[in-house]
Amino acid sequence: MGFVLGRDSFEHAKTLLGDVNVWHSGDASTSEDKICYVADSGKQQAIMVLASNSEMSMGAVDEVRFLKGEVAFKDRCSKVKLPLKNLQTKSGLFVGMPVKKMKEMLGRPTEEKKELIVYSFYDMKELTPEDPLYSQCEVGGKSTAVRSSGVTAGVARGFVQWLVIWFGPDYVC
Repeated sequence: MGFVLGRDSFEHAKTLLGDVNVWHSGDASTSEDKICYVADSGKQQAIMVLASNSEMSMGAVDEVRFLKGEVAFKDRCSKVKLPLKNLQTKSGLFVGMPVKKMKEMLGRPTEEKKELIVYSFYDMKELTPEDPLYSQCEVGGKSTAVRSSGVTAGVARGFVQWLVIWFGPDYVC
């Protein structure tokens, strides 16, 4: 849809999708700022929430959530400039898609339960003594850090009901 998780800000998203107010929820590790948009075709509606972890993301959007149907916070959302059919990721993930199609796109899930499918992606790197994280991450003379991203989907009756796509831009111990 024109923005990149872990890089682009709410302001960039607003230039692409329309003006909307930022709202806040949670505290400490669950503290996040959010904006949201609703796409409505008359028969169906989808909500897209862009979230930024208040402590870790440094202003970048690090999570996008696609939800189908009514939500309690809909009054905080603005109508998106895109038609409902375009409310999807560049790779084609969207709420309402068949689970079979999602699995064809993403492969074998990391974890799968009756109504939940999770894909986790990790990138590990070995740290050198010059890296600021080296001493924090050192265990037994070796220091490594990991960054991760993933997709979580709520499913029912063979279709994706909601999607959460997250990106952790920083390496952590």
